[in-house]
Amino acid sequence: MAYTINDAFNLLKDRAGTRGISSNITPVKFNRWWNSAELKFFNTMYDEYSRKQTISDSISKWMSDPIILNIPASGNFIFPTNLLHVDSMSTFLPGAGTAIGSLNTLVGGNTYTNGTYTNQALTGGAGTGATATIIVAGNTVTSVTLTALGIGYAVNDILSATIPAGSGFTIKVATLVGTVAYKVKRVEKQRLAANLSSQYDAPSSEFPIYTQFSTSFQFNPLNLGVASMVMLQKPVWSVWTYTLQGYINTLTGLVGGSAYTNGTYTNVPLTGGAGTGALATVVVSGNAVTSVTITNQGTLYLTGDVLSALAANIGGTGTGFTITVSSLVQGSLRPVYDPVNSIQPLWNDDDISTIVDLALFDAGQASRDQEALSFAQNAAKSQQ
Repeated sequence: MAYTINDAFNLLKDRAGTRGISSNITPVKFNRWWNSAELKFFNTMYDEYSRKQTISDSISKWMSDPIILNIPASGNFIFPTNLLHVDSMSTFLPGAGTAIGSLNTLVGGNTYTNGTYTNQALTGGAGTGATATIIVAGNTVTSVTLTALGIGYAVNDILSATIPAGSGFTIKVATLVGTVAYKVKRVEKQRLAANLSSQYDAPSSEFPIYTQFSTSFQFNPLNLGVASMVMLQKPVWSVWTYTLQGYINTLTGLVGGSAYTNGTYTNVPLTGGAGTGALATVVVSGNAVTSVTITNQGTLYLTGDVLSALAANIGGTGTGFTITVSSLVQGSLRPVYDPVNSIQPLWNDDDISTIVDLALFDAGQASRDQEALSFAQNAAKSQQ
C-alpha cells in the first residue's frame, strides 16, 4: 500500500497508544514530531550517501534528472533554493550549430609584425568567445588555428583580430558545430587565486570551470553558455492539514427566497454543508423565510457552510432560501483530515514505519515516557 500522511498520523497514534503514550496527539504536535523525524531519517540516509557514494531508494527520489543551466554573461549562476548537493556536473557549448566548426576565405592583410600569436580573441560576427593561434609571415596573416570555438556564431560571419602593426586581416566562418563536451574540473574557493584560469585548450583538455561558493557557481571562462548539473534536492516535508468541524453554534446571512408558503415549521432538516443532522424551526412570512432557529446542532459542519431546506419541508412551495454557518460550538470542534491541502509523504512504506518510530521517540521525550523511548529506539535500530 502507499501511505498517506493521514495513514502515518493514525499509525503514530496507534503505536503511541500501545506504548502508554496518550494517542490524543494534536495535529500541531504531529506535524512538529513528524517533520523532525523525517529530517532525522533523511540525514541518516544522506550521511550514508556521503560516506559510501551509493544512492539508496530512499534518497534517490530527491536526486534530479540532468538540469540544463543557462550561464549568464557574468558567469555567475545562483543556486536553486532547493539545492542540497551537486552530485555531478558536465559542461558544454550550446548545440544546434552555434560554435565555429571551420574557417575559410583568409584575407591576410598587410604590414603586420611577423610572429606567432596564441589565443587571440577573434572579433566580429554574431557570436562571442572564439580564439585562435594566428601566424604572421611576410607581414601578412598566413595561418589561423582555432583554440576556442565560441558560441552564437553564424555561417559567413567575417572575423578579424587585433595583432600588432597591420590591418586588413579577415577570415570567414565556413561551418558550425553542435554541442561540444568538455571535462569538468572544480576549483575549491580557498584555492581560487592559484587555480582558476581563463585559458583553456578546446576541445578535450581538462580545465578549471567552476568555483563553488555558498550560494552560487562562478564559471570560467564566462562565455561557456550552458552547463548540465545533477543535484540532490531538499526533500518536501509532509504536512497533515485539516478542517475544524463541529456542532452549529450560530447562523448568519439569511437570504429569504421567494414564493414560500407562510407558516412556522419545526424540526426542518437543513441541507447542504459538510455536516449532517442539523434541524431548525423555520418561520415564513410574506412568502420569504424570515427566521431560522437551530433545534439540533448536527455534527461535522464547517464555518462558512451554506445551508438551505427542501421546499417540501416548509410548505411545499418556494425557492432561494439560504443561511450560512457563522460559528461552531467550541469544544465540539474536531480536526478532520484534509487530503487536498495536505502534503503527502514521498517515502516508501518501510521508510514511513521507521519515521513513525523516530517520531514516537520525540513523543516519548515530550511525555518523559522511558518505556516508549526504549521501544522507539529499538524499533528504529531494527529497521537499519
